[in-house]
Amino acid sequence: MKAVFKVKPEPGVEIMETGEPDVPHGEVLIEVCAAGICGSDLHIYEWSPARYKQLSLPVILGHEFSGKIAKIKDDTGSLQVGDRVTVSPHVYCKKCYYCASGQRNLCEEGALKIGFTRNGAFARYVSVPVECVYKLPNNITLEEAALTEPLCVGLHAIELSSVKCGDVVAVLGPGPIGLLLLLALRAAGVAQLIVTGKNIDKKRLEIARGLGAEAINVDEEDPVKVAKELTDGLGVQTVFDATGNPYAIKQGIEMVRKGREVILIGLAASPGEIFFPDIVRSEKILRGSMNYNSQTWNRAINLYKERKFILNSLITHRIRLDDIERGLQLVSSKDAVKVIVTP
Repeated sequence: MKAVFKVKPEPGVEIMETGEPDVPHGEVLIEVCAAGICGSDLHIYEWSPARYKQLSLPVILGHEFSGKIAKIKDDTGSLQVGDRVTVSPHVYCKKCYYCASGQRNLCEEGALKIGFTRNGAFARYVSVPVECVYKLPNNITLEEAALTEPLCVGLHAIELSSVKCGDVVAVLGPGPIGLLLLLALRAAGVAQLIVTGKNIDKKRLEIARGLGAEAINVDEEDPVKVAKELTDGLGVQTVFDATGNPYAIKQGIEMVRKGREVILIGLAASPGEIFFPDIVRSEKILRGSMNYNSQTWNRAINLYKERKFILNSLITHRIRLDDIERGLQLVSSKDAVKVIVTP
C-alpha cells in the first residue's frame, strides 16, 4: 500500500510503498476512508523545531481519521468487522496517577501518538488499539467523522470552562479548531460569538460569519474595543485562544471581563509577557486545555447522534493521498479550512 512517510529530520515527506500493518493482540485493523490534514502535519512537513521531540522516524503521518474495521485480532466486545469508526490517536501508559484518575490527557509517561510515534492514517490501513476506537452513528458521514479529533480538542476546552447558555464568548483564531469551537459553543447555547483573525484569515473569517459569529479582522479593527462595545463595556464571559500567539493571548486577557477566564488551547512557539498584577486585581483566570479524554470522545459521539453538528461546511478541499503536498500547501496558505485525504 502507498503511505505518506516522514523519513528524515528535514523539510518534506515521501510517498512510499509499504506492507499492510500487522495487527497485534488488543488492536484492530482500520481501513482508512478519510483523514484530515492537521497543522501539526504541516509543522512536521516543514520540520518545525517544536515537533522534533514528538516523532519517531521513519513514521507514517496522519492522526485525524475515520474508517471501517477491516480485521479484528481478539474479542472486542461490541466492535465488529465493517463497523464505521473514528479513532483517538493517543495511547496512554494506564499506570500513572493521571491515567488512574481519568485524566489520561495529562499522562506522566507522555502518550504514544498515532501519526507521530507510531504509524498513522495517511495510508490505506492502520492498526490501532481497541481502546482508541469509537463506533460512529449512522447519521454522520465518514468525511465529517474525520474531524472528530480536532472537535474533541475544542469540546475539552469547553468542558474545562464555565461557559453557560446565554454567554458572550470570544474565540481567537479561525482555524479548524477555532471554527469547530464555534460550532460546539453554538450547540451549547452561547448567545453571541466573536471570532478574531488576521488578513491572511479572510476566507476563514467569512466562514465564521456564515456560522453566525461576529468576525473581527485584527489587522483592521481593535478586537478588545469591539468586544467591550458588544458587552456594554464589561467584556466577554470567556475567551478561548486557539492561536498560541502571545499577542493574541494578551488581547484575550484584556477583552475578558473581571472574574472570568481565558482558556489556552494553542501552543505558543515563543514566550510572551503577561502583567500579572492586572490579573490579580481583576481576578481573571488563565487555564490551559490539553487535548481531551475518553469522556470527551464519548460526548462527541453522543452529539453526533443528536445531530448537533453539521461539519461539512468546514471541509473545503478533498484530495487523494498522492496529492498530499498540494494539501499541505493549502493548509499553509490558509486557503483551506480542513483538507480531507483519501487513500
